[in-house]
This record gives sequence, C-alpha cells and structure tokens, in this order.
Amino acid sequence: LEHQFIVEARDEYGEQGAVGNLLLEGGAAVSAHGLNQDDEIEVIVDDNLNGTYTASYTPEKSGTYLLSVLLTGSSMLHDLGNFAFGKRLALSHIKGSPFLLKVVPGATDPGQSELVFSGILEQVTGRDLII
Repeated sequence: LEHQFIVEARDEYGEQGAVGNLLLEGGAAVSAHGLNQDDEIEVIVDDNLNGTYTASYTPEKSGTYLLSVLLTGSSMLHDLGNFAFGKRLALSHIKGSPFLLKVVPGATDPGQSELVFSGILEQVTGRDLII
C-alpha cells in the first residue's frame, strides 16, 4: 500500500512564499529514505515546483524504521545590487527528522498466502488436510 507525505520548504523566517526564495522555483531538492537494521524503504520525491515536494513510499516489510527527510539546494543566488554570488546549501534534516515510522503487517490475504511444507503430503479428496 503506497503512502504519501508533503514537505513544504520554508525560508529562515518560516515563510513559504517569500520573494526571491529560490526554493519555490525548484532550486532545492528533498530526499528521503527509511532504514532499520534489516531493511530499507525507498522513497520517491517529486518536486512540485511551488515550494512543496510530494514523497511516496511503499513499505514491503513490517518493522520500526527511521524516516530521514533531508533538504539540500543547488547554487542559491543572493543579489547584492549589481553583484550576485552563489551559496551552496548543505544537506540538512528538515525540522523533526528523522521521524519514527512504524509499519504494521496488513490483513492476511488468502490469494497471496502459500502452503510451505518440507515433508510428504498425502491427501484424500473431500477430507480435511491435517498437517
């Protein structure tokens, strides 16, 4: 089952729609991943080009994961009159990251269930199978 969340990039003042904020023009990138000691969850992040990022993931195993959501930027331009210079943003966790993610098993699906047996199985038609 696919799950989604949205990341809103904000400037240092907590504003999302600040003038000149290149985060709103796709100048930043969000990456995310979930890890535990036995497994990893792949997270796909799409830039909505409006300062928000949609992340989707489909866990395949139950367990407790740390979900890290990181923000980085390409060259961010700061205009000082007629002079502009670039500044590289470091890869940083967003506020609250990493998040604790608990994945619980879903309901049992007979169509996906299998009989796993290593011995010899004998059955008479019309009678219950006893293992």
